[in-house]
Amino acid sequence: MIYLVKMAAVVLIFICILGVVDQKMLHRDSIGKSEACPGGQYFHGAQAQILAYGLQDARGITTDPTGRYIYIAERNRPMLVYDTRNESLDVDARIGESACPDGLCGDMDARDVAVSRNKIFIAAHGNGKVLWRGDSCNANAYSSAEMEALNSVRSPAGIRIGSGAIYVTDDSPGDDNCRNCAKKISGSLYVIPITQNDKGLQAAPAPMLKSKQPGSRSSRPSRGATENSGGQQPAPKPVRVSEGLRRPSGVLPDEIHALVYVADVDDEDNLVRWVIFKKKEDGWVPSGYLSSTPTNGRPLPKFLGLASARGTIFAAGPMALYAFKPDGTSVGKMVFDEPVSGVTATGDAIYLIVGNMLGRIQMPHRD
Repeated sequence: MIYLVKMAAVVLIFICILGVVDQKMLHRDSIGKSEACPGGQYFHGAQAQILAYGLQDARGITTDPTGRYIYIAERNRPMLVYDTRNESLDVDARIGESACPDGLCGDMDARDVAVSRNKIFIAAHGNGKVLWRGDSCNANAYSSAEMEALNSVRSPAGIRIGSGAIYVTDDSPGDDNCRNCAKKISGSLYVIPITQNDKGLQAAPAPMLKSKQPGSRSSRPSRGATENSGGQQPAPKPVRVSEGLRRPSGVLPDEIHALVYVADVDDEDNLVRWVIFKKKEDGWVPSGYLSSTPTNGRPLPKFLGLASARGTIFAAGPMALYAFKPDGTSVGKMVFDEPVSGVTATGDAIYLIVGNMLGRIQMPHRD
């Protein structure tokens, strides 16, 4: 009897040990350190959980309307998708095959990704146009004229799509006659009006995921070929806003307040500025800065993302994620040992790219 009791005790201890090991295996590594700012310490007590390693020069990220899928733009690889439900990172086969036949993306130099009206858009800076993949069920979600106007942007960097317009930043090389300018101004913001609304349109389609292997050749068009929907509409004229922009990337529209925020790098002054544009009766005009911060020699990625949630704006900056109120009050910062690029927010979580990692920060349960 005593022997059986001892054996039972040993088994229980072994089970407990296995439980501890299993919990450790489920534990995720965390990175980042919260720092206080004049307006508060938004990230107090929080860190970024690492969800995935091994990204290759990742830039912009976005989420689908359901919040389940996180789309990641890498420089010259097919689109990556992180499934928040299954906690897996894979290639979207349809995007991979349409944008990069045989898995070879060449000099696509993807900077950003956006999801809207059952279409996924990729700002392919190297290709000089916006690539897209859509569902045939909603082939006319955007007119051919709107797509033609979108592809008039020659060096797209950031892209976001609102209910009334498509917002694209253009990071073009400076003109030859501006090489000797004291402050070269080469970047632009384009605002392209769109007319159709989202009523009756489904959410973005779930990605067709597969392992990270080169995709087979697909007959789907490889870039933004326009749809022909019968009567040809005149192309809406993109509004070019370029005052003060040098090297823009991430863009964040706030259509309720008729504002657009743009992340801009000024190499001359060694600054990152978050520029504000406001829509007035005579068009879009500069409206100051949300904030700015010196680079101080810290490495910067090609893309600096912007996102918003719960009345707070999140901005990727030099080796940190910054949090601002719309009036420019700095309410928190999380610093990292590697550059921060893409950022998106959904539900109660912020997703961001830090170096070659995808991370997640849980938003605090407070205003």
